[in-house]
Amino acid sequence: MPKKLSVKDVKGSAHPYSRKARQLERSHLREDKLKTGKEVRWASRQKILDKAAFFKFAISDDDSVASADQVHDAVTMYMQRNDKEIARLEAETRPNRPRSKNLPILYSLKEQEEKEYLQGILEIPDLRDADNVKVLKEWNGGEDSFARIKWARKTRSPFTIRSSPLRSPTKSKELKMLSAEAESTSDKTVVDYITRELVAAGFLSAELEKEEREQVPPFIVNTLFLLLQQRQKDADVREELTDRLRRTTNEYEMVNAALAKTKAKVEAAERDNDFLSMKIEATEKSLKDVNTTLSSTKEELRVTKFTLQQAKAQFLHEVRKKERDQEKWKERHLARPDSKPSGPPGKQGQQLEQQKIRIINPLRPTITPRVKKEDEIYGLVIKTYEDREKEVLVENEDLRETLHRIYCMLRERHAECARMHGDDTVSELKDRSAQFRLPLNIARQALAQLILDAMESLRQEFQIVYDKYLELSGRAAEASGAVVPEAVAPVVVVNHEELDVLKKQLGVCQQIIDEQNRLLNLSLAPENGMDDNDPEYRFLESTQDDVNKQMEEIRRQREQLESERRRFTDAAVKLGVERVNLQRDREEFEEEIRAFETRRVLSTMPPTPGWLTQQQQHQATPFNRPQRAFRASGESEILAESDSLTPTGITSGNGGGIYFSPSVSTIASTTPSSIKSVLKRVVSLPSQKMSEHPLQQQQQNQQHKKMEQHKKVVISE
Repeated sequence: MPKKLSVKDVKGSAHPYSRKARQLERSHLREDKLKTGKEVRWASRQKILDKAAFFKFAISDDDSVASADQVHDAVTMYMQRNDKEIARLEAETRPNRPRSKNLPILYSLKEQEEKEYLQGILEIPDLRDADNVKVLKEWNGGEDSFARIKWARKTRSPFTIRSSPLRSPTKSKELKMLSAEAESTSDKTVVDYITRELVAAGFLSAELEKEEREQVPPFIVNTLFLLLQQRQKDADVREELTDRLRRTTNEYEMVNAALAKTKAKVEAAERDNDFLSMKIEATEKSLKDVNTTLSSTKEELRVTKFTLQQAKAQFLHEVRKKERDQEKWKERHLARPDSKPSGPPGKQGQQLEQQKIRIINPLRPTITPRVKKEDEIYGLVIKTYEDREKEVLVENEDLRETLHRIYCMLRERHAECARMHGDDTVSELKDRSAQFRLPLNIARQALAQLILDAMESLRQEFQIVYDKYLELSGRAAEASGAVVPEAVAPVVVVNHEELDVLKKQLGVCQQIIDEQNRLLNLSLAPENGMDDNDPEYRFLESTQDDVNKQMEEIRRQREQLESERRRFTDAAVKLGVERVNLQRDREEFEEEIRAFETRRVLSTMPPTPGWLTQQQQHQATPFNRPQRAFRASGESEILAESDSLTPTGITSGNGGGIYFSPSVSTIASTTPSSIKSVLKRVVSLPSQKMSEHPLQQQQQNQQHKKMEQHKKVVISE
């Protein structure tokens, strides 16, 4: 459970979107909730305390128990405590003006209390219990001893309630005492009693004459009326003060509630202010960062502009330099072919050559048949080179398309085989034609990985077919009682027909290249009247050298690709064979372990009695009947079909592999269409046995030694 934090527990400032800001918000909300609940509980508790205080003073100090009439009068007085306030508010209300908002509240409160009193659900302190009245009188108005007061529900009595102008319980007590005295004694006794009480109170002197004593009764009556009037006025004033006190208390409560709301608003405003301050700080910080970035960007822009200007000036300088070089080259090559440089040799000739005047608009050179022939030969050479380059590009595109088709066929066969085996995890084939059209330096690794994956899937399918063939062959041999020959590692033989076709194509290309080289040599030979010192001849000679270098580079790349392809094929075949051998050895070892464990368990069990052997015949039940039928039919079909799945022969020598020519069709007749197509495409095995490799032979010997040691350990145990 998360820890509940208060506002004072959260230290320091917080980011508006941080965890500390959320903690502050939760703390403020929790404090507001606790404060609101506390105020509601205090208001409800204060109402109960006010009711108990009212009924505490509703009974006189001399009475230990209140009568039913007194209880009824106290309840009626309690329900009418707001009548003067209601009358005042109604008097203050002007015609056609809205009433005060407190007036409906007082009306509803009085109506609710009267309804509760009529229904008998109004709760007041139990004034009919002497002990409870004693506790109520001793109560000091606080909450410490409030729980000891008993409460009772009162209802309106069915008989007629008397009405008296004296609402105070003290006045009722005095009237009751006077009536009782009047019944028991005479008027003179009453007068004497009142006189003694007045003398004791100090209203009359003790030494009165006879005439004065005769005037005592009227004086007593007048005094009593005055006292009663004063007492009535005091009661009215007390009720008015009580109402004023209650109103003041209510206003105080309302002011406290308004103050609490104002405090809450102030705290919310402070939180908003803090949030806005933090937001302003974050904005200023981001503004500083933006300004810094802007200044750095301006500096980079200035440096870039300067660099651009320098690059532009350098570019213009290089352009002018190339133009000058081109003009010099034109002047040198457009000169007349029979013109020879004249001038003294040595330094003087060099100085004259440097001081040669450049002609801005030289004469057009005359085109001789020799120059025309040289131009035609040069154009022929260039055209031949371009045509050959186009042919190479077309061949490259055809090779890419062929490779893509082969890859698609392999993937389709692999997906079909996987679906036939019940593997639905093979995803849909993706269109990778664009990837095969990318330049080789970009898509080399991706294409190599794709081809590797396709070859691996094809190898796995071959391995599945070969394992199935070995399984069927073993079952057929066990059924016929023949000795199963040891499995020889299958290897792949190179297709010599395809290799011959490729060699022929390579020979044709080599003849074309040789013929082009011969034509170029004949056309550029000195016998044709071309001078070795001629600059145009040197230019053609350099062009031919470039062509030869490019052709040599292309030939070298082809040889490198061919050697890498052969190494890749050999390595893939070797890895496949090694994996097959390791898998086979592992399965044989696990089978031997299971057989040994089975024999060991069976050897520890007691022999089965004869009567139980007869009962343990495999009787057909609703549960095993379909299984027995399936096993019987499946085994019979497999044994019937595996009779023709034996190897036809083993050949060795240059071929170095096992050939299953008749058995391929037999297996294809018992396998799905996808496996049939794969078997039909199996051409041959490699030209060298992998089992004859010394490293592989050493690994096999180590594995046999480990198996023998494990067998010895198991037997000894």
